[in-house]
Amino acid sequence: MLKAIAVKGASGDDSDTEPLVGRAVLPHDERHLRRRTIRLDDGRTVLVDLPATVVLGAGDRLVIEGGGVVAVSYTHLRAHETGRN
Repeated sequence: MLKAIAVKGASGDDSDTEPLVGRAVLPHDERHLRRRTIRLDDGRTVLVDLPATVVLGAGDRLVIEGGGVVAVSYTHLRAHETGRN
């Protein structure tokens, strides 16, 4: 299982040299994270283990322990509306 240990804010540029290891689309009401698992688009799971609670925005990236980032976007739907309980 991948482990996210930090967040990089959306910078709007392509200067990030970390390889993209996955993408996650979160329901709007699940963007507040500190410690829990999230599922990537390809079905893999990421343990998010951050030092403090953050609110993720579209374009933010989760930094993966050992290298790489996960791109984050979100839907305006709430979790119960997506069928992902």
